[in-house]
Amino acid sequence: MTTNEPAAWVAHRVHAAIGRRPVGFRRAEAGGYTPAEHWLVEFEQGPSAFVKLATTENTAQWVRDEAWVYERVRGPFMAEFLGWDEGGEWPFLVLEDLTTGPHRGSRAGWTGSSTRLRPCMPPRSQTG
Repeated sequence: MTTNEPAAWVAHRVHAAIGRRPVGFRRAEAGGYTPAEHWLVEFEQGPSAFVKLATTENTAQWVRDEAWVYERVRGPFMAEFLGWDEGGEWPFLVLEDLTTGPHRGSRAGWTGSSTRLRPCMPPRSQTG
């Protein structure tokens, strides 16, 4: 079922996770290869953000794995990690909204990313 708003608990948990109160959600345009929900969130203050919300057990684990990486890897080749939460019905990530600002429609931010990525050390495994 497609809705125009995520489940009611999501706004409360996003506020708890990043300290900014959502005032509106809209579905992110096409993207992703899983049944996870993708939302663009407007806040009372500050720039909008992207929320990836798990909807199945598989996507829940993938969101947890993605959060684990975002907590450990930083670089100009990645969206800014704003936070995540798994205390509601499903876990979710909150990331920088790349649909607005200098990134929109531009590859300039990604040029040379492989060169900047090369010296980054991969994080230690969750299991080892």
